[in-house]
Amino acid sequence: MRGVQLLTLPSQKLKQINLSTYKKISYNQFRFPMKNSSVITNQRVKLIERHFSSSRPNTTTSTTNHSQLNLTEPSVIDRIDNNLRLLTLNRPKALNALNAEMIDILTKRLIEWEQSPEANLIIMKANGRAFCAGGDVIALIEAVASNIKQKRISAVEYFQKEYSLNSFLSKMKTPVICFMDGITMGGGLGLCMHVPFRIATENTRVAMPETTIGLFPDVGATFFLPRMDGELGTYLGLTSTNLYGWGAFQSGIASHFVPSTSLGALQERLSNMSGDLTLDRINDTINEFSCDIIESKTSSSIPYDLVGIKRQAIDYCFSGNTVEEIINKLLSIENGQMFKNEDLENWAKDTKDSILNRSPTSCKLTLMALREGKKLNIDECVEMELRLGATCCDINVHKDLVTGVQHLLINKKKSRPDWKPNKLEEVNLKDIQNNFFSLKSIPTTTHLLPFIHIPTHRKPFKTYPHLNYSLPNEEIVKNYVLGKHKDSSSFALNKNELIKLIQSKYPNKIGVKEKIEDILFRLSFESSEKEGKVLKWIY
Repeated sequence: MRGVQLLTLPSQKLKQINLSTYKKISYNQFRFPMKNSSVITNQRVKLIERHFSSSRPNTTTSTTNHSQLNLTEPSVIDRIDNNLRLLTLNRPKALNALNAEMIDILTKRLIEWEQSPEANLIIMKANGRAFCAGGDVIALIEAVASNIKQKRISAVEYFQKEYSLNSFLSKMKTPVICFMDGITMGGGLGLCMHVPFRIATENTRVAMPETTIGLFPDVGATFFLPRMDGELGTYLGLTSTNLYGWGAFQSGIASHFVPSTSLGALQERLSNMSGDLTLDRINDTINEFSCDIIESKTSSSIPYDLVGIKRQAIDYCFSGNTVEEIINKLLSIENGQMFKNEDLENWAKDTKDSILNRSPTSCKLTLMALREGKKLNIDECVEMELRLGATCCDINVHKDLVTGVQHLLINKKKSRPDWKPNKLEEVNLKDIQNNFFSLKSIPTTTHLLPFIHIPTHRKPFKTYPHLNYSLPNEEIVKNYVLGKHKDSSSFALNKNELIKLIQSKYPNKIGVKEKIEDILFRLSFESSEKEGKVLKWIY
């Protein structure tokens, strides 16, 4: 994105807080009465509701005050188990959707444990069939649409606290593991994606559905989506495609795959480990409990198919510089002009229709934010997201968030919402740049708040420092093929030799061979040399 001056708040406006200060932060202005929701028959809208809506109890910031969903249980349970610290999300009836109380508890506990020499490892998990289905967007919309200024500001305060938590998680020195055992979407992915160990199970279901309701992928997604292989992150961000179990692992969203029945034993082993719990030791321990999806016989009913020629099509289409260009490339596949594959033609049509059903402004905003996020560090990304989120909460500038939530989640309609503007060609990129990104033209009605920086021992980064615990990505394989990796062979290798070499660098890690084979299929070829066949990188 050229010619856009990104928002970077002056240093004197950046709030640096310590634990005692954070305890004073109150979410009391972000409280709303409960609403019930009936079953939505349309499968797509059903998924959106499952992610975005929840019952909303009145809560306070105290960890001793309990949710009205269950008066005897806190919304987050914290526990000490030897050198292990446990945080369990405990709103199962609401699919553990994040409310203000939960964000407050999580942040305060994580700050305390980060400062404690006795806390060697933290596990975040959840009760029920979801790890975390996202945030309470219906409550957010009630604040956004309120005639009371302080309530409107409270919507931005919610984003402010949530994004601060995402940033803090990314820079903690205490190792964190997330058990993604169930639905993990939106704000739930924000809790997981920035930590070293993200464990998928056969129950895992991940997605970023924000563009469906007129928002954009946030909670640090402008950092992690552009850093996924190829254009996979752009595709997931614009289409809200669901990934299941093994697919979450193969895509890089999860760092490990462990059958859900083994999580208890893994937790017990980690709790009983003595000595220094280094990242390497934790990784080796998790690998002991990992199991190949074929061997475990716990495969999701929906396999991971974003591989091979379909991944080539994704990279081709979603490399477009504009949403219109992406749509045109999808049309070229749908019409049989590119790839000439019947399954891909159907996929392209469904994908095109899905994008066109969403808020045109949100789609263009999302693409612009993902492209910009690729150039920024983690804190710059979440600061940018706070700016974008504040503008999305300003109905004088962006009505689509209120429109989408009211239409799909409150009124439970299956039809396309009446977006304003209603078509892609009606959305001016300059208006998005000026209203959402530019420092020079912040709308007077937008309640922009300073980003809260919680002090940590790690500086902001542009590449996750714990990538080596996930499956090798395309860049790593490319460097091996080109001989640029520090562990590369001094000789050109064929396919089998390269796979064995890379596998040796990931001892006892499942899924490595499958991941490398798909990357090599799409991005390399074997050429005949005097010494035999050797791998060449295509581009």
